[in-house]
Amino acid sequence: MAGRLHTHAAALTARHRTLLGVVLPTVVMAAHVAAIAPWYSVGSFDDDAGYVLAARALAAGHGLTAHLANGTVVAGSAPPGYPLLITPLVWLWPHTFVPLRVLSALCAVAVVPLTWSWLRRTPAGEVVAGGACWLLALNPVLATFGSMVMAEAPFLVVFLLLLRARRAWAMAAAAVAMVWLKEAAIGLDAGLVLWLALGRQWRKGVVVGGAIGASLVPVVVARHLAGVALAGSRYTSELGSYYRGGLAGRVLHVLPTGLHQLASTALPASVVPRGAPLWTAGAGEELLRIVAWQVTILTVVGALWWVRRARDLVAVAVPAYLLESLLWPFVNERRTILVLPVLLGWYVLGVVVAGRWARRALRLGAPTGAALGGALVVVVVAAPLVAQFPRDYLFSVFQHTSRPEGSRYMRLLAALPPGTVESDYPSTTALFSGQPTAETAFVANQAPGNGPVVCQSAAADLAGVEADRAAYLLAGDLNKAHQTGNPCMLAWATTAPQMVRLMRGGPDAASVFELVGPGTVHPGLVDLTGAGARVDASGSVALDPVDAADTPGSAPYSAGPGAVTVTWAAPTPVAQVSIGGAHSLDGRTGPVELQMLEGSGWVTVAHAPSGVGDVPGGAPYLLVRPAGVAAAGVRVVLAGTGRLAAIDLHVLGTPVGVGPPGP
Repeated sequence: MAGRLHTHAAALTARHRTLLGVVLPTVVMAAHVAAIAPWYSVGSFDDDAGYVLAARALAAGHGLTAHLANGTVVAGSAPPGYPLLITPLVWLWPHTFVPLRVLSALCAVAVVPLTWSWLRRTPAGEVVAGGACWLLALNPVLATFGSMVMAEAPFLVVFLLLLRARRAWAMAAAAVAMVWLKEAAIGLDAGLVLWLALGRQWRKGVVVGGAIGASLVPVVVARHLAGVALAGSRYTSELGSYYRGGLAGRVLHVLPTGLHQLASTALPASVVPRGAPLWTAGAGEELLRIVAWQVTILTVVGALWWVRRARDLVAVAVPAYLLESLLWPFVNERRTILVLPVLLGWYVLGVVVAGRWARRALRLGAPTGAALGGALVVVVVAAPLVAQFPRDYLFSVFQHTSRPEGSRYMRLLAALPPGTVESDYPSTTALFSGQPTAETAFVANQAPGNGPVVCQSAAADLAGVEADRAAYLLAGDLNKAHQTGNPCMLAWATTAPQMVRLMRGGPDAASVFELVGPGTVHPGLVDLTGAGARVDASGSVALDPVDAADTPGSAPYSAGPGAVTVTWAAPTPVAQVSIGGAHSLDGRTGPVELQMLEGSGWVTVAHAPSGVGDVPGGAPYLLVRPAGVAAAGVRVVLAGTGRLAAIDLHVLGTPVGVGPPGP
């Protein structure tokens, strides 16, 4: 059987086989990464921002126990292999992420020739190797990670080098590098040691196993010294809630659930993903879901063929890793990508084997069978992959990720006084705002595993925020487009009396809140524009209700050039004046002035030449901290045409008889 897999490859010259099997796929892989890269922004994954924070700490000379602004320590969430890898790049180019993304791109492109080099020397042969290389080149998952600041692409390079390693030191080096890059690689490393033991390669087994164990000692010691769980803060947090109620009972539930997720979702989505522009709803989506099962079936066929005939490291290590992955709360593409070249090789092998079975069963000639098989592969595999070529695998085609770097909401958070930001994207928020972050309240609203968000009571949400001593809160569509990461927290924050919304809107529909009043870190502050304040406008006045989509526009507006004015009963010491938006809702926006009513009259304290907010040329926000100047009102003077709105206008002050604000 093994010899027959070489039949078609033998018909071509070695030069043509190399060109078709590896050179062209490598070029396509490079083009694929380049096509996806513009749609991804650093920080849209949160993990990527965490890696950068850790690398910056290492570049600054800090050790494995150094505390990061996102609330973790360098070695707390994961072994610091990837941060160490990118530390030289962060040190040399501290103000750009381009070198980090280039590193990922080069690694993703290198996966193709490395897969060819490994797979063509196995019993599967060059036909399977070439097919796997083409699937890699067209794979949206690999191309996406090839554009990101993430560890997956470098990990695959090390994994493929391991598959070619023969000497004990080379195996040990690759095994150590893998587990330092991705803690989940412990399953692959365990499979490697088991394979050496089954082959009675005792010396190599001792060397490799000893190296793996020794390499983890610094991580374990660092976590112990930092007071972090030895399994890592993230694994402990996510797995701890998932397995609550008894380990044995949960495992009996987890294994079948994980196996179903792997077979029905993760594996098909890793080999032939489906998403826009393909059908994503209705009968078409159901058809794609049914057809996707062919990926799982054929991959299993190829795996069985491999295990029976190859009996190499892959036959033991990859099943061991997949078994480990079943214990995870949700099995998705991030679990399968670590062994993606093997899975694609098994899938192509399964296609070849099943094709031969079908041709014999139907008694078809070789030309007819090849033509029918080729047409089927084009329809079921090639066409869907080509249609999704420029798609980030987490989004629809031509759809951007969130864009936190340089965003209005991150710039506002960076300009506010130092204080902890409650956020479901703590690493990203810390990286781009420079503020410390925490996520207790957000985590409390997350269901175990991958279930829907479970909203807590308002008291529980407030307790979580207060436990973190949070000064601010950020909520928005940072994870999925047009989908609030935690709608529970946003719904609570929009109505909680302690919350003052300083900004909303933008491409990520993000809202920034500040906490004021008793029980918060700003106990002496109140919102002077709140209840009891008088609102006037030079034209008509209206208050637009906040709808279910949390649409900006819940502030008074002036019909035509004029001003929106808010006054209160008596002059009050003012700590902060801010406006999140000031522009025309349906016309042209002109200059904007922010004024305060002081003892001598109206005084301009801030100015924007082309409006404020999500308008061309507009200032991202206006923020003034007048250091206790007493004022009795605030006014936004707007120029332009149409309805001119002052959105999220707030004055934080200390009423007479109230103590000074908190830190």
